[in-house]
Amino acid sequence: MVSTFFGRSLIAICLALLGSGLPHHSHAADVALHTDPVMSCYLRLEGPIDAADPDRLKQMLKRYNESTSSLDFPSSPRICLNSQGGDYAAALAIIDQLGGRFSTAIASGDACTGACALVFMAGREGDGGTVDSRQGGRIVHPKATLSFGGSGVTPLATAQIAQVIGLQTTYDIHSDIILAMLDTSADARTLATVAEASLWQIRVGPTVMPDKLSPLAVLMACNHASAPLIDRLRFADDELHDPDWPERDTPQLLTYGSGVQTGQLALKINGRDVTCEVSYYGAHSLPTGQVGVVSLSIGGGDGAELYRPLYGPMLFTDSTPLQTLARQSDTVAEPVAITSRNAPDKAEDDGLCGLIADGKLIRHSRCVRTEYITSDTAFNELIRTTFDSGNGALIVATATGEYGRRWPQNMEPEYTLDGVPADAWSDGMPDEGEDGNDPGADTACRIVTNGQSQWCPTSFWRRQDTGEVFLFIADRHTEAGLEYSGWD
Repeated sequence: MVSTFFGRSLIAICLALLGSGLPHHSHAADVALHTDPVMSCYLRLEGPIDAADPDRLKQMLKRYNESTSSLDFPSSPRICLNSQGGDYAAALAIIDQLGGRFSTAIASGDACTGACALVFMAGREGDGGTVDSRQGGRIVHPKATLSFGGSGVTPLATAQIAQVIGLQTTYDIHSDIILAMLDTSADARTLATVAEASLWQIRVGPTVMPDKLSPLAVLMACNHASAPLIDRLRFADDELHDPDWPERDTPQLLTYGSGVQTGQLALKINGRDVTCEVSYYGAHSLPTGQVGVVSLSIGGGDGAELYRPLYGPMLFTDSTPLQTLARQSDTVAEPVAITSRNAPDKAEDDGLCGLIADGKLIRHSRCVRTEYITSDTAFNELIRTTFDSGNGALIVATATGEYGRRWPQNMEPEYTLDGVPADAWSDGMPDEGEDGNDPGADTACRIVTNGQSQWCPTSFWRRQDTGEVFLFIADRHTEAGLEYSGWD
């Protein structure tokens, strides 16, 4: 069986000779035979996608299939893409003509934007003869660039919009990506973090891998494996938008004596009990291969069971930049301590900041709350919250205990405001009523609701030395008047 790099190169030379008679188009992307042992590519498309490219690529794939054995090569080869956009009509024609009978990749240092990104998302079949349409068909190197839409690319024509929306279900393209392709007024949406790759069902590799499982790694693997499922459920049911949902227990590490590291996590999805089990067995023979499997047993007993392949990035925290997960050598497995590459998870909210003294709102301004959550492998965590409004307010919350994006009931965090110890609490309904609200909070609520004083959840921190109260009201938590009117 021809399976070595030399064997692949020899067949590539033969196919190149077969394809030498194909017509050349000076303005079309260059489509050529290509051997890439890292990304497992057999073809390469480079340059802006043009109207001539669909037929040329189709002919090249036909000759490839006629000249190779399915025992030696996958029947649906992987195409490496390096294209700064091009013609969306040509991209749609490529997808239509090839019918998903190919997989896609973007190699280190390459970029795929605009029309190219649409072709990339149509990658369907994994390498080595295995079908992995959920994650394996499209692979991005951690040092590559993949971006969607933006003001710098050719906009979709009206007729093309319906075609792109129609591809959403067929190729499992996330709504974030569809919306980015349609919005040419905003900046391009670029794949950047572990959370995005997992939610958009894009494999990233080759990457470093954790040297061992930990409670944090199990939680991340379960979160990322279930993210597409949970996203679909939330889209279907408005009642499932609670930021603390789904409920999760503490991950448990298990040992079966086979050398495979395993972990288990109990959680609830859409009100149903779910057991997530993570099996981690290290590097696959392919640099971009899976490192384990995640199984989700939904409902218990005779309930459904869902299996998802586990890839290295899925074991790291949501906000970890993909670029930081690149290996020193693409072809050599590189285990690392998971905490060495994790980035703090980050969440931002626009809203109003204010300072209350003697029951009066003495200062207020628009601000952005940024919350960073840093954790170690055993769920000890530090939360740092900053408010960018020019007043220098800084709140730091520290505690030890479970990592789960909310404080466990048995843990008492310690807060400081401008370096001074502070007490914290929240009030769901500042509304000027006789409910014990601070009058200054009611004033702040009227500001963000344009005087309507409707539903207005507010977070408070009181300095223990002066008694002054710092408050924050998030725009997304108010029902009316989301724009600051300057009312005073």
